[in-house]
Amino acid sequence: MKRATLFLLSAFIIASSLVSCLEEDEAAKIDNLFEKLDDQRFDKGRINEFIAAEKLKIENYQKMAEELEEHAQLTSALEAAEQSLAEGKVEIEELTDVIGLTKLELQQTRRVLRKKVRKAAIGKEIDLSSTKGEGYEDVKIMKVSPLALKIYMPSGPETVPLRELPEAVREMLQMSEDEAADYLRRKNESEVARAEEFKKWKEGQSERDEEAAKEALIQRMKDLQEEIYEREDAINIRLQEMKAWKSKASNMELEASRERNDDRARKLERLADLARDKALALSDENSDSWIVVGRLKGELQDLKRIGIR
Repeated sequence: MKRATLFLLSAFIIASSLVSCLEEDEAAKIDNLFEKLDDQRFDKGRINEFIAAEKLKIENYQKMAEELEEHAQLTSALEAAEQSLAEGKVEIEELTDVIGLTKLELQQTRRVLRKKVRKAAIGKEIDLSSTKGEGYEDVKIMKVSPLALKIYMPSGPETVPLRELPEAVREMLQMSEDEAADYLRRKNESEVARAEEFKKWKEGQSERDEEAAKEALIQRMKDLQEEIYEREDAINIRLQEMKAWKSKASNMELEASRERNDDRARKLERLADLARDKALALSDENSDSWIVVGRLKGELQDLKRIGIR
């Protein structure tokens, strides 16, 4: 019994010593943790700076994201605007073609109508007294040209220039200053008119002294060469236009063949015919221009031979 009591007392003392050691160790750890916490508390200002910096970064990121989104929206809007512009350009080109072809159709219709009106007027009596005076009350029309009216008078045929015709007669015969100017331009480009001009120029050369004649010859050759270049450029431009009109005619015919709406198909076919007529008209203009260019080159060669002598 006594021995047992001693054993228990020894065990308690040992246990108390172990617990004391363990408590001292844990206390040290706890003290260490408090020190670290104190260190963190003392560094609170740096932590706040860090948080502020991170917030600023987040704000910058958000701003960049908004700018990127705005840029994407602007880019999308710009692409949409460019697409609309391209589509609008195509529509304008198509509308321009239609307007051009419609004008051509009106011009053709006007020419046909003008020809019929003037043909029907031959032999009819008209009153020119308001511009020509007494004796011109009832005169018969013999011929109508863009520049004048040929009438029958008791004294014989007489030509009345466009400017001397009453406005009512001009309107009835569909005569105008624009048509007259265009007619004169074409007439002046004709080979006969140019040949006559060259003939007069050569006659004038004989009336100049030798030095003046030589200078005039050189200047005339320069003028001819420049005119040849200009006409050849105009011919080349018309060739390009002819190709464009033929291409448009082919495209319109293709569209007409695919069109399900009959009215729309007929309209496309009509426009295609007009486009081909336009190409043909340009071809006729080029044919006339080539004749003039050939004569100009011949005249230039003649002048070069004169200069050699």
